[in-house]
Amino acid sequence: MSTTSFLPRWNLEDLFASPTDPAIEEAFARAAEATRTLVTRFKGKLSSVQADGILDLLKQYENALQTITKPATYASLRHATDTRDAEREGFQRRMRERAVSIERDLLWIELELAQLPEAKLKTLLTAPEIAPYKHV
Repeated sequence: MSTTSFLPRWNLEDLFASPTDPAIEEAFARAAEATRTLVTRFKGKLSSVQADGILDLLKQYENALQTITKPATYASLRHATDTRDAEREGFQRRMRERAVSIERDLLWIELELAQLPEAKLKTLLTAPEIAPYKHV
């Protein structure tokens, strides 16, 4: 029995049609644009932002992370179906590097939230609209 018969098989077309699907580039472009918007609107300003603004920040942050995770997940699952295929491995590496690059550009969000004064954090954490993001 061939070892390839034990490899997982998934229909990945729900994620992307192929590694050359233009939707992959579109996802990275959307995430990069969302990152630029977040930097412009919020970077260095979180101490003065109220709960509704923090909610907006967190929703956009979550959306950007989900957007870049999709191509990386697609590449990882695709690679898992044939780990000996160098093209799949290279594609997975490139998708992960691109995702990490955008994640790195968003790192300031968690750092700035962690640096907020304790009184501000307590106020934010008790705001009902922030409850779904309390873990952040």
